[in-house]
Amino acid sequence: DPTGSWYEICCVDGQSVWIAAGSVLVQNNAHTAPLAVTGPAPTPTDTGTPTLTPTASGTPTPTPPPLLIWRGPEYSPTDNKFLTIWIEITAGTFDGPPVPGYIVRAEYQAANSLEVFPRPNALGDVPSKSQLEWNWFPQNENARQYNLKYEYKPAPPLVTTITPPPFPIPTATFDALGAIGTGRWTYWLEDDQGNIVTEKMIFDTNPGNPRREIWIHWIKAR
Repeated sequence: DPTGSWYEICCVDGQSVWIAAGSVLVQNNAHTAPLAVTGPAPTPTDTGTPTLTPTASGTPTPTPPPLLIWRGPEYSPTDNKFLTIWIEITAGTFDGPPVPGYIVRAEYQAANSLEVFPRPNALGDVPSKSQLEWNWFPQNENARQYNLKYEYKPAPPLVTTITPPPFPIPTATFDALGAIGTGRWTYWLEDDQGNIVTEKMIFDTNPGNPRREIWIHWIKAR
């Protein structure tokens, strides 16, 4: 055409067709070709602005905690009317050196309740030690090593008597197992800065469940 934007090609299926100049490769001087007089070149069709499709970046992989479970948790029955968690923490491998300086935290949520209560260690905020101990005689197949220990020992309520009664008052029996509670427990480890360094572990208690001793082994991976 006169503008040089289209070329008329003959013939395709016996008919002349128009091809946009940008769609062909011209090897010789296009100005030497005769101008088409068969009619106007077609009007270019607006194809619209292409829509860019964002590239999926994928779901980021969460960073694992510094301490990973090697073995456990194991639950053992006991006649003790309190809760005990034995914790072994080693560096690098299951038989690596024990790692000191970690604190165990725990909390409790009663069944059918939304309230969560902290359960401080009855032994105090004692950090993990740099040496291992046995929780039973080493010859026992159920004996486990540990360097951090947690206990929850519910205490009976204090009773204050203002004046001596003139007659005996029946003494109420303290239900220690009932005081441990029917509900869900959560525990984890923190470093000396208060940073959580393990995943949170969950278990349930009730007065009829004697498995109130727990053992778990964490490895410091990084």
